[in-house]
Amino acid sequence: MEKSATMSIVKEAAQHTMIQLRTSFTALALTLFLAPFSPAEFLINEFLAENTGTSLNDEDGFPADWIEIHNPGPAASINGYHLTDDPTNLTKWTFPNVTIPANGYLLVYATGKDRTATGQALHANFSLDIDGEFLALVKPDGTSTVTLFSPEYPGQYPDISYGNGSGGPVFNTTLRTPGAATDATKFFVLLPVDQR
Repeated sequence: MEKSATMSIVKEAAQHTMIQLRTSFTALALTLFLAPFSPAEFLINEFLAENTGTSLNDEDGFPADWIEIHNPGPAASINGYHLTDDPTNLTKWTFPNVTIPANGYLLVYATGKDRTATGQALHANFSLDIDGEFLALVKPDGTSTVTLFSPEYPGQYPDISYGNGSGGPVFNTTLRTPGAATDATKFFVLLPVDQR
């Protein structure tokens, strides 16, 4: 009797372990299958807070501050996300239904013109301060920040963008078109923020 009770316990433990393994395998398979379909985590990749006209003009021909959003994941819509320069109003400007390609970029002019027509240049309803200010990309829930410069990004230089380098935030002295590949024939320098 004792031997059969022990065998029964061993058999139950083996069955329980098999169920756990099947559950773990199913969870892993679902995670691997669904991962490519999960929403992208967009981020502010780079911005220019003082454009004197040597970098990029908007569609109206005016030099414009700009913010570049990067999508490091699969193609996804940024619809409902927000940009803000006001920590008390995280939903200050809302993105329309625009799809950013996989590993792609989207340019938003920071001109105060407040333009959100799909298929046209986007303009936030605020501009950027060269002396530094709060800046955030906020999820559609209106409270969760994805990229946050708080209490503010550091003071900026005219016609020099500020963005993400491999070692952290850097000033980029290339005068290039946002979202385009950097031209290897042009001279550029990335200055770590602490060497500003």
